[in-house]
Amino acid sequence: MRNRDIPALTGLRFFAAFAIVVEHLWPNLMKVTPGVPYPDSFHQLAYLGMSLFFVLSGFIIHYNYSTLVSSARGLYDFAVARFSRLYPLFLALIVYDVICGNFILNSTSVERRPYIVALPYMLAGIQSWVYGFFGNHPITFPFHFTHVSWSISTEFFLYLTYPALCAVVLLPRSPKRAIHVAICVCAVSTLILWWVRENGPLIDRLGAVLGVIENPNADPKTQFSEWFGYIAPYPRVLEFFTGCAVAQAYMFLDRHPVSERERCVARILVIGAMAYIAMFVLEFQIDADWLTELVSAMGLLPAISIVMFCCARYDVKLLSWAPVVALGEASYSMYLLHMVIIEKSAPTVFVDPTLANILILSSRTVVILVAIALISLGMHRYFEQPMRRFLRRVLSRRSTTAPVAAQYRRPL
Repeated sequence: MRNRDIPALTGLRFFAAFAIVVEHLWPNLMKVTPGVPYPDSFHQLAYLGMSLFFVLSGFIIHYNYSTLVSSARGLYDFAVARFSRLYPLFLALIVYDVICGNFILNSTSVERRPYIVALPYMLAGIQSWVYGFFGNHPITFPFHFTHVSWSISTEFFLYLTYPALCAVVLLPRSPKRAIHVAICVCAVSTLILWWVRENGPLIDRLGAVLGVIENPNADPKTQFSEWFGYIAPYPRVLEFFTGCAVAQAYMFLDRHPVSERERCVARILVIGAMAYIAMFVLEFQIDADWLTELVSAMGLLPAISIVMFCCARYDVKLLSWAPVVALGEASYSMYLLHMVIIEKSAPTVFVDPTLANILILSSRTVVILVAIALISLGMHRYFEQPMRRFLRRVLSRRSTTAPVAAQYRRPL
């Protein structure tokens, strides 16, 4: 039986992508002397957007595919669904970057070599799995516009872990136990992620023991601990796992009506979680030691889990609003393509912070955001969806069952 759609979660995907877009847009556009205002707060949006992306991915994947991965045939269908969803636009961006990025044009054979050697990692979608360099280029970031694709590479790795994670998440047989498992997974994951954040030097030393060689001349510069804590898929499994566990708890509770007491408790939890997320983003503006310690210890996982569960469980009209849902469906295009649009429109030099300049930059911000939204909606409708249908038709077995086909119709 097909699970019901949850439009609020599709809308939430838009806000995850929007956080990343704004974080990249601000420093590229607001080039006013003596420097970009509030850079740290906007940089925090990247952490928020990426963590929300991976936790939400775990929830949606488990919600849609938990009954599908228990057999070899189901695993194949799962692989076809995810490959058809992600790879076409991923490949299109790589092709665009290679052809239009001037990495090979007018370069010597020596200068071309790092890019050519890195290309198989990109095409295989494994560039975030390995720490290393080709010349002065990290394996994760060999080209330019494809820098953002590291998260898609990480997502591919998470899909490989899902069958094992699903087996664990499906163990509880009652709503109470499912809730306990979700809370435990979230708590343990939060503790491990805190340890990773607090022990960067130790992780660097462990990497050196394992033979990891850092490159101080790399562009962009990436320490092993920074790569492991933010880019590598291995800690991200914990966020993905938490999303799966929360989805399982939701699926049990969805069979029961919402009581007024439950709704009241949910409001309190959501208000607290949203207030914490706001403090996380504004951490460097508030500049309070207690807040720094709290953010360092908690991270974002508990707050994101609460918000995500409540968006699924209760009626969130803003996130279920049709335009927001449409943007959520186009969020993948928005995420992969936004830097192309931003860099084509961003100023190349810093300007004085006069009223006229600020008005021009603010107006340009609105124009760029509208352009990103419209182009993303168009790419989703006229490229993503046709390519997805084509690949499923080519790769799917003729004997695919109706329930599986119904699962595939839900956008993700």
